[in-house]
Amino acid sequence: ELEKELTFEKAEHERLNKFVDKLEKELEQTAQKHESELKTVTKDTQNRVVELEKELTFEKDENERLNKFVDKLESEVEQAAQTHENELETVTKDTQNRVVELEKELTFEKDEHERLNKFVDKLEKELEQTAQKHESE
Repeated sequence: ELEKELTFEKAEHERLNKFVDKLEKELEQTAQKHESELKTVTKDTQNRVVELEKELTFEKDENERLNKFVDKLESEVEQAAQTHENELETVTKDTQNRVVELEKELTFEKDEHERLNKFVDKLEKELEQTAQKHESE
C-alpha cells in the first residue's frame, strides 16, 4: 500500500513538475512576446517622436518664415501708406496753388473783358457820334 501511495505520489509529483514546466515555458514565451512587443512599441514610439520633432521643427521654421514675411509686408504697406500720404499732400498743395493761380488768371481775364467791353462801348459811341456828325453835314 505504501508502495502504491509512493508510486501515486511520484506520478502526481511528475505530473505537477510537467505542469510547472509547462507554466514556466508559457510564462517565458509570454514574457518574450511582451518584451518583443514592448521593443516594437518603443521603437515605433521613438520613430513617431522623431517624426513629430521633425514636423515641429518644420512648423517652427515655417512660422518664423511667415512671421518675417508678414513683418516685411506690414513694413511695405506702412511705407506705401506714407508715400501715398506724402503724394496726396503734394497733390493737394499743387492743386490749391493751381486753384489760386487760376482764380488770379480768371480775375485778370474778367477785368480785361470788362475793360474791352468799355472800350467797345466807347468805340460804338464814337462811331455813332461820327455817323450822326456825317449825317448832319
